[in-house]
Amino acid sequence: LGIGVVVEAINPLDMPGFLINTPEQLDALLNAVAHPNLAVQYDLYHMARQGLDVQAGIALLAGRIGHVQFADCPGRGAPGTGELQFAPLLTALRDSGYQGWLAAEYRPGEAGTQASLGWLAEWRAT
Repeated sequence: LGIGVVVEAINPLDMPGFLINTPEQLDALLNAVAHPNLAVQYDLYHMARQGLDVQAGIALLAGRIGHVQFADCPGRGAPGTGELQFAPLLTALRDSGYQGWLAAEYRPGEAGTQASLGWLAEWRAT
């Protein structure tokens, strides 16, 4: 049917007991299943929350990332509210061949979503 499936690693700090936590575990799963319709949903926040090398995860999973989600870390806020450096991650994604969507999955704060979108203009320009 041409249906694609994505699997996501979730950090065990926010969701204890989640089955898959790291890029290495995703890599092992992809290799074990070895099906072209299986890809990774790579969440920058979940990797950063664990203190993992987010760029190294992108390199490990290059060519097999089917979707990307992001939030800043810590706090799961909008880009620019935490410590995550997005510019090198966006470059790493581009260099890995990823051409899909980037999905914001963050908590916008009390000011609301519209007020939290200040980062978007800069991202569109790059």
